[in-house]
Amino acid sequence: MTQSVLAAASGTYRYPWQNLFDLRFSKIIRSGGVKIEPTADLFNVFNSSAVTSQVNTIGPSLLRPSGITFARMLRLGVHGTF
Repeated sequence: MTQSVLAAASGTYRYPWQNLFDLRFSKIIRSGGVKIEPTADLFNVFNSSAVTSQVNTIGPSLLRPSGITFARMLRLGVHGTF
């Protein structure tokens, strides 16, 4: 038989605020009836590695981070209208 015991009130422990900074660059190019828009998106510019989850079970790895924010990422794309 398994029984849960609350060691602390719900919501007592909270992760710190995550401040992520994302950038997007784009330029619309028109030629005749065609519109092309190249884009570049840069996510997590300052490469924050804030903790998003951690181990909550009692044992040697208690409170060890099990998830962090995603790494810096660049996405390139093109939007076209004909």
